[in-house]
Amino acid sequence: MKSGINGKLEEVQGLQSAVRLAEDEIKRLDGLKNELAATGNSNRQEIAKLTGELQRANVEVERHLKQIEACKEALDRANESIKKQNEDVKRQNEEMKKLEKLAEDRNEMVAKYNKVVADFNDLARKWNKLQEQLAATNTPPSNPSR
Repeated sequence: MKSGINGKLEEVQGLQSAVRLAEDEIKRLDGLKNELAATGNSNRQEIAKLTGELQRANVEVERHLKQIEACKEALDRANESIKKQNEDVKRQNEEMKKLEKLAEDRNEMVAKYNKVVADFNDLARKWNKLQEQLAATNTPPSNPSR
C-alpha cells in the first residue's frame, strides 16, 4: 500500500508542480497580455494623435496649394502686364525714331531756309547799295554785259 500511496503522493506532487508551472505560465502570459494591451492602447493613442496631425497637415497643404495657385495667377497677370508694357515701350521707341527723323528733316529744312534768308538778305543789301549809288549819281548803272 505504501507504494500505492507513495505513487499517489508523487502523482499529487507532480500535479501540484504542474499546477504551479501552469500558474506561473498563466501569470507570465497574463503579464504579456497586459503589456500588449498597454502597447495597443498606446498605439491607438499615437495613431489618433498622428491622424489629427495628418488632417491638420492636409488642411495646411490645401491652404498652401491655394496660395500657390493664387501666386501663379498673380504672376501670370504680372507677366502679361509686363509683356503689354514692353510692347508699348517698343511702339513708343518706334514712334520716337519717326519723330527723330521728322526733327532731322525739320532741322535740315530750317538750315536751308536760313541759307535762303541769308542769300535774300545779302541780295537785298546789294540791291539797296546799288539803289543808293544810283540815287547818288542819278545815272543808270553801266551794264557790264555790253
